[in-house]
Amino acid sequence: MEGHLRALGIKTLALVLISAILTPMFTDLPATHGIIIGVGLSVIAYLAGDLLVLPAANNTAATATDVVLAALVFGFGVRFFNGSGLSIGELIFFSAVVGISEWFLHKYMARFVLADSGD
Repeated sequence: MEGHLRALGIKTLALVLISAILTPMFTDLPATHGIIIGVGLSVIAYLAGDLLVLPAANNTAATATDVVLAALVFGFGVRFFNGSGLSIGELIFFSAVVGISEWFLHKYMARFVLADSGD
């Protein structure tokens, strides 16, 4: 359980930082809205990508899942707070940055979290 909490904390920190930096760059929203989006994304992506897909498939599949979820959550989150959407290029950039961070998190999870928990 401690390993999962640590991994979720690392994931949340990474996604909050990414969202807090990129949200004001792409929109007129403040970083606090990016933080909210990042926290929401971290919970959704941890449940789907890290706990369901990663143990059942592999890092590539889990990262692809997280990239798609990142585009959806970030796109809908910005639309919710701002009332307007993002360009495809902005969503691709955001998702690519998230994908890079997730690739490394999944390596950590496979080695230290899932291996230790017997999952």
